[in-house]
Amino acid sequence: MPASSITPAPVPSAAQPPRTGIAVRHVRSLADVVEPIADSLAAPRTDPFSSDVLVTPSKGVQRWLSQQLALRLGTSGPGHHDGIFSRVDGLGFEGLRRRLLQVPDPDPWSVEAMSWRILGVLDRLREEDGWSAVLWHHIHGPAGGGGAEDRPGRRVHVAKRIAHIFARYARWRPDILRGWSGDPEVRPVTEPAGTAGWQAELWQRIRLDVPGPDLVERHAQAIADLAERPAPDLANRVIIVAPRALADSDIELIRAARHHEVTVFVVHPALQPGAEEPHPLLTRWGDQHRIAWQQWCPDEMTDADRPATAASSRDFPRTLLGALQAAVVTGRTCPDVAVDDSVVIHGSHDPDRQVEVLRDVLCDALERNPDLQPRDIVVICTDLDTYAPHLRAAFDPGTIPLPLDHPARGIRLRIADEDRGAVNPVLDVLMRVLRMVHQRGELSEVLGLLASTPVATKFGISNQDRLVELVDQAGIRWGITERQREEHGLSVRTNMWQTGLDRMAVGFALPQTAQSLTLGMASPLETVRSEDLDDWGQLTEFVARLATFVESAQGPRPLQAWVELCRSIITDLTVTAGDLAWQTAHAHGVLSQLSDEGGPAVGDSGPQLSLPDLIRLLDDDPARRAPRAAYGAGHLVVCGPSALRGIPHKVVCLLGLDEGSFPKRDRPDGDDLLQLDPHPHDPSAGADGRGMLLDALMSAQDRLLLVTATRTSSTNEPRPFAVPVIDLRDALTDLLGSAAAATITRHRLRASNPENFSTDARPASFDPRAALVASRSWLPAAAPIAPAVGGFSDDLIDGRLAWSVADVVKALADPPAEYLRHQAAVTPRRQEDPPSDEIPLDLDGLQMWKIGDAMLTAVLAGSSFEEARRAAWLDGSLPPGALGNEILSKITATVSDLHERATKPLTEPSDQHEIEVWGDFGEPVGGATGFILTGSAVSHGDAIVDVTYSKGKAKAYLDLAIRVLALATAGNAQIKGGRLIAQKYGIRVTAPAPDRARQILAGLVRLASRARIEPLPLPPRTSLRTARNENRNAAEAAWTYEKDGFQSWSLLYGTTEPWRVGQPSSFSDSPFIALARELWHPLLPLMEDR
Repeated sequence: MPASSITPAPVPSAAQPPRTGIAVRHVRSLADVVEPIADSLAAPRTDPFSSDVLVTPSKGVQRWLSQQLALRLGTSGPGHHDGIFSRVDGLGFEGLRRRLLQVPDPDPWSVEAMSWRILGVLDRLREEDGWSAVLWHHIHGPAGGGGAEDRPGRRVHVAKRIAHIFARYARWRPDILRGWSGDPEVRPVTEPAGTAGWQAELWQRIRLDVPGPDLVERHAQAIADLAERPAPDLANRVIIVAPRALADSDIELIRAARHHEVTVFVVHPALQPGAEEPHPLLTRWGDQHRIAWQQWCPDEMTDADRPATAASSRDFPRTLLGALQAAVVTGRTCPDVAVDDSVVIHGSHDPDRQVEVLRDVLCDALERNPDLQPRDIVVICTDLDTYAPHLRAAFDPGTIPLPLDHPARGIRLRIADEDRGAVNPVLDVLMRVLRMVHQRGELSEVLGLLASTPVATKFGISNQDRLVELVDQAGIRWGITERQREEHGLSVRTNMWQTGLDRMAVGFALPQTAQSLTLGMASPLETVRSEDLDDWGQLTEFVARLATFVESAQGPRPLQAWVELCRSIITDLTVTAGDLAWQTAHAHGVLSQLSDEGGPAVGDSGPQLSLPDLIRLLDDDPARRAPRAAYGAGHLVVCGPSALRGIPHKVVCLLGLDEGSFPKRDRPDGDDLLQLDPHPHDPSAGADGRGMLLDALMSAQDRLLLVTATRTSSTNEPRPFAVPVIDLRDALTDLLGSAAAATITRHRLRASNPENFSTDARPASFDPRAALVASRSWLPAAAPIAPAVGGFSDDLIDGRLAWSVADVVKALADPPAEYLRHQAAVTPRRQEDPPSDEIPLDLDGLQMWKIGDAMLTAVLAGSSFEEARRAAWLDGSLPPGALGNEILSKITATVSDLHERATKPLTEPSDQHEIEVWGDFGEPVGGATGFILTGSAVSHGDAIVDVTYSKGKAKAYLDLAIRVLALATAGNAQIKGGRLIAQKYGIRVTAPAPDRARQILAGLVRLASRARIEPLPLPPRTSLRTARNENRNAAEAAWTYEKDGFQSWSLLYGTTEPWRVGQPSSFSDSPFIALARELWHPLLPLMEDR
């Protein structure tokens, strides 16, 4: 009867005896186990209320098998897919071991429980104890060292590592522990590996601490019990799928379960495992398969006892992939194989570029086969921690679709097997707070913590960007509490979080006219606004809670006390809801499991743990890192090497097969006796990686695609293939000969390389943005930017263009920016560095200008020098101590000089003047025949007086000159001119006659109007220097100083120098020279340096 029509079997009679014994069956792939398991599960159970047990190598295989069996069991008829998969317990091999060993709960010999007992022994160590000298020095450092506090978390790490080593001995070398326990039948190992002799003494002490049998004795007792009776917690029918290289003790344990009906499906690709001349790939990649076969079917087994090979569920496709698979199975090379795209090795660069290549490869596969669905594709990644961020960046669709998005963002992709500790923001917040206790509480750390989703949701900050500006302006750098400052050798309170928050509070309380005043130790922050008040309150509450936890986490304490503190951190700093509620539940679950693991083993008090010990425990906690299952939900799955190993997919992609990182190497451990005396059956990271490749090859149904690094991204130098990739290349060469070179595609370093979009590209790139960039290489060289079409028809008043004095100054001070604002709606901004975490030790010119400008403003407004100096000290901009005093003295001297020079002119009677000038251009600009200029000016006596802390810039000259010209044009005879007082020197502007003033003013406004509709190569400082001395050397010197902060220029002209714009025949014929003359020649006769 076909498997699809299997229906529930009748209930057997009570007299029917259960079937027992062990049966081993050979299958070539996981796909071949489905039908035999379905047939087995369809057979009647001895107890109709019992459950069967299905043991699989991973949760991914468990999920896939359950879905496949649900299509076959309990269906309503042939061809129907309404079956059910129930009353079957899914276990891993470790779960099967626990049931066969009858492990109690809690297990006193679990790695976690052993870790706590070892920790207790380590805390009682003395340097004088001869057997423990090695351990003592490892934990506490050499004689005269700083002690355990200089090696934070070392004791906990050592305890965990030793517990893992003892657990490995119990499973893989039980005779070692048996000898240390005094078994007379085993030669005692009193001095294992010389300096590792402490292990025997430590094992004996732990063994005496735990009542009842130890790990080795428990195994022996389980073997004896299974010989007499079935395991009480294990169903009669047990099906084991794809056991990989197990320890001999595991095989012994399973074979002892003779009172159960045990079926073992051994996966081995070869048609005849153990053949004398297997395929080279089977020889190089198949260590795990060969060992598993030898364990279950040893060489001494007779042919009659050897398991039969189950029928295969599919034939090999007539492709290169199918030919390669058939060669591995049969050991014979298939004739007449042609090159196709079923097996391709994609050579790329570093992980970010590999992910871009993978993205195009997947889009190509989906485009070629319209029937292919995301669920038919699996991406096996050798290093998810490295590649997961790049994968999310490349495939995450985001909340809002953007133009020119890559089509791969529409693929339903899910990253499985990812460390939940890395993707659970609540746990991340907890770990960051704990680590912050002994760190500095830096600006970036605290703001990053505040920006995390659980914290931001808790405190409801409405404008994170504005908050970043405020805390930077408040001078906050680092230090949540004074204790943190003292621990890092700094006792001053400036630049601390609380100091900056106090500055904001005083800024809210005092009026803007009193900014030079101070309140206690806080100077007001003048940039705060009323709408910032709520966010300031939330930030203050967050920092206060953070400070409480930083102070509370001092000194050692028992585990339970630490757990309660961690729960408080989660409760007081985070909140989650809806689909994200699992994050909080998972975090509390991790803490509960940690508490349960430590509690039973050590009692209520237990060893005292330091904060680094707790951090190490949480870092190493398997519950924190347990991945979330993400299989079988219809997504394209990206997983680690073992999650979906061997599960058939139409397309199998392998990512990150790079030389040096794949296959992984076993980490050397001089204390692990297994590494000092290796056996062929021992676990091996290299064998795992090669076995994964073999399973990936045999499970691919249509295509096998590899993405690996063949060049470096930094230098584009060649990199060799990893050895397993060379093995595959050689196997393809055996099939294809020299044509095998066509199976390797080498990708360019940049996604925007034009060759990625040529007809010869395999595959062609699908990236629209990269295509746009690449298309520029096919265009002719860019011509000079032409004037914009159109004018000011919608903005004119009686044919005139309205201007304010400030807008004219802004346009003439940066003509390229004016053009971008009005023609492209782009406002160029200066690229500023992110807020610094460091207290300044030296100040650059801009930082000194800010302090000096604030002091000068305060002093000119009537504050005393002492008040201004105190405010400068308290705003956090100065270095601490003598360094700050030296800088402040220089600034004070400059401010004093400016104040002295400005005192007399500013004491003249002041007057406010309103400006409104109507003028004509003479020659229209963009449809405008004239202008209307409005604004205001303040005069002192017969002059406009400007005082600036800067050294005088072209913009300041223009601002003063335009106001003088506007008042002169209006016929204000009272105003004779203007005066600019700057550092070390100044300038005086003389008011011309009204007609001349109107003519010059019209020229300036006309030039500003042109800047709105055409790009003018007119940098103000360079043009002023050139207008005074039309010499190329002078222009180059000025441009060298000006170009760095001229972002609008780089947007329009790149790195082109002003006098080269328009490709003039000579320096003097350049448009830049003509514009410099037009702007400055009318003004220079009016300007006099003083």
